[in-house]
Amino acid sequence: MSRLDPGKQNLEVKSLDPNHSRLNPEASRLRINDIIKDLSINHAHPVSPQANTLTVLSSVFKNCDEQVLLQSLVSNSYFWCRFFALVAKYAYSNSLLHASLVVLRATEHMLLTMKGVPSDTLKTYCDSFHGNLNIISIFAGELMGSGEASKINMEIIRVVGNYIACLNKLAKKSASSAALAMGEIYLTMRTTGFLTAISYLIEESSDDKLYDSIVKVFVTPLRSMKIFMTANHVSEATMKLSKELNSTVESAFYLNKAAKEQFLAINEDYSDPTAFTLLQIVDAITILRDDNLSLKKRMAEQLMFDKHPFPLLAGCVGVTDMLFSHFSVNSENKDVPRYITQMMLNKDAVMFAVVHKLTLYWSSSKAKNSEDLVCLLALLKHLMDKVDSTVNSNAGVDETPIIEKTLDIINSMSYESLRQLQLKQVKAKHYQKWNQYGSNFNAMLSHQVEDYVRQQRIYQLQTGTWVYAEDPTSDRRYKHPKVFFLVLSDNHNNLLAREFKYRIEKPPTVDQNEILTNDVDGIVGNTTIVIPLKRVTDFQSRELKLNKELPKHRRLINITSKAVFTEVQLMGKNTKPLITFYLDNRDASFIWLDGLQLLASSQKKPKLSKSTKSQIDTLIDIRKNIQLIGLSDYNFSLGYNLADSEEEQYYDIDTLSTLTEDFFYD
Repeated sequence: MSRLDPGKQNLEVKSLDPNHSRLNPEASRLRINDIIKDLSINHAHPVSPQANTLTVLSSVFKNCDEQVLLQSLVSNSYFWCRFFALVAKYAYSNSLLHASLVVLRATEHMLLTMKGVPSDTLKTYCDSFHGNLNIISIFAGELMGSGEASKINMEIIRVVGNYIACLNKLAKKSASSAALAMGEIYLTMRTTGFLTAISYLIEESSDDKLYDSIVKVFVTPLRSMKIFMTANHVSEATMKLSKELNSTVESAFYLNKAAKEQFLAINEDYSDPTAFTLLQIVDAITILRDDNLSLKKRMAEQLMFDKHPFPLLAGCVGVTDMLFSHFSVNSENKDVPRYITQMMLNKDAVMFAVVHKLTLYWSSSKAKNSEDLVCLLALLKHLMDKVDSTVNSNAGVDETPIIEKTLDIINSMSYESLRQLQLKQVKAKHYQKWNQYGSNFNAMLSHQVEDYVRQQRIYQLQTGTWVYAEDPTSDRRYKHPKVFFLVLSDNHNNLLAREFKYRIEKPPTVDQNEILTNDVDGIVGNTTIVIPLKRVTDFQSRELKLNKELPKHRRLINITSKAVFTEVQLMGKNTKPLITFYLDNRDASFIWLDGLQLLASSQKKPKLSKSTKSQIDTLIDIRKNIQLIGLSDYNFSLGYNLADSEEEQYYDIDTLSTLTEDFFYD
């Protein structure tokens, strides 16, 4: 058999490999005819040196004219049948596997970059690869076996990514021609561990260039394919996927016919396979095939014992759509976050965890119907937001693999904790939406709440209280310290104080600016101290502790050591104390110290206690939540969207103010 010497041919500089020039068309045809004869002889005589054919083929695809290659080999389905048979037989050899990859990559390069490639040629290659998807298992084994990003591994990833790109190109010409191949290669890459192997390579490498390369040559075309699979439903061309799902359901319930009938009954909406998109049906098959028995066990228990079992297929469909939307939003930019890529490549594990969690939420929430399922699916969006925020916050700090962290977060979120997270996120988004339109409204609410708290304190101050007039913690000076009866005057302008030897049984009364009592024995002095609040320029306070040291005993509780006293001084001009008194508990400190500060007109920014600040903030939050909910419902029911409107704000401060009418705290 003749062999042409490439060195004696007229050469053209046109090649995928810059180190190789290509033969002219006539020489290329002669060389290709030789290789076709070799393939025919090897097919007729299996003992022939077939392995060498792959090496020769790689040389042919490197050196021959691309147009001739397209016409003579790439468009020849018989050639591809023989080629993939050789690959399956000899791929154990790295050199022969490399030769095979050269052929595949050169073919895909021509199909993707050359202009005017006939659709039939593109379809022939796509169908031939599709008919030999066992090659994906070979590639997955090679990736997992090496465990590192070697040159041959990157060639494998590039070849499969380019094949997916060819399917995307074919889908634009004929959707029905590419649909089944897309569904089956995606299913095959998941079941063989091919995607997981790529994820492992990314996880083990800190090389950003490697990651960017994988995203460019593989993840990007994969994402485009999934967009197609989401937009297209199961049809006559892809009915094989429906048969695959039915077979998987049969296998899942082959020991329990009653459970199977119940399963089909609650998933009746999906008895028609065209109800699924391609992506949904592949995900459903993957979930039912998963080797983890926890979900199947839980489903069997619900089908046998629960009145309202979880509709698994509807749940899978909802989770598919939710995850697709989540991944799409986070990968819109050119720079796809590494953790999103990892979650996309490990979708099986992520989806299984989410669906399993959804079954638990179904039971916890006592869900019954499709409306309840819609609510639970909306809840899952907040679960994924939690994953995003946690993984991002720990980036570069926690060395735990990304997918492991993701699964830990999903598995740890109970229904109750997720509902709390949902409420928090909804409130935050609500505030963000309306805050720009309601600054005056917020100020008005703050003023109203502060006024309400002030009125509360006025009522408490007018009730009056007993305080110490002398330091109760000083043993040497005051064995029995005198006391003041403090009360706010009727007109709220003055603080009234009268000194007593002790606390009398019947509380004193107030007449105008006088504190009166019939117990004359307890009175010290003849007059009531009147302190106009407008003269108070500052309030000073400090905590005091008893100096008494009681003997320690394991059976005794030292109550006095736990007592807390607060010294309060009302300061006038030149920092001169107008009155000093001592409170014997924290509640009294909150009421009197904070209350007097709120009333004193000269105190522009009162130094309120944490307790009073918390009360004010809580009341503002309650009122804002209630009134913004009302505002939101009213606005959305009318069809307005203030965030997108270029016109004058629909709600002015007068409109916002009307929301607070007829609103009472008590």
